[in-house]
Amino acid sequence: YCTGTGQQTVVDSCRRAHSLSGQDAASAGAETLFTEDQSQHFVQSLHAVAAADGEVSEEELQEIRDIAAEFGFPREVAEG
Repeated sequence: YCTGTGQQTVVDSCRRAHSLSGQDAASAGAETLFTEDQSQHFVQSLHAVAAADGEVSEEELQEIRDIAAEFGFPREVAEG
């Protein structure tokens, strides 16, 4: 999931979100940090990492939902 120029754009967006001074991404308008495609790509990447050991636990899925919520992504994006 993390190849090519799309990855760099997602990484840059993550860096911008991380550098927000004193705010989480959702309160700072995360919807402007990521396009819809980038949001989906980011969450798909999280799912790929979670599945790397051959199974995805409920705890991993909850962590993905929590990360997606922190970035202000819609729930349907978080579900992958």
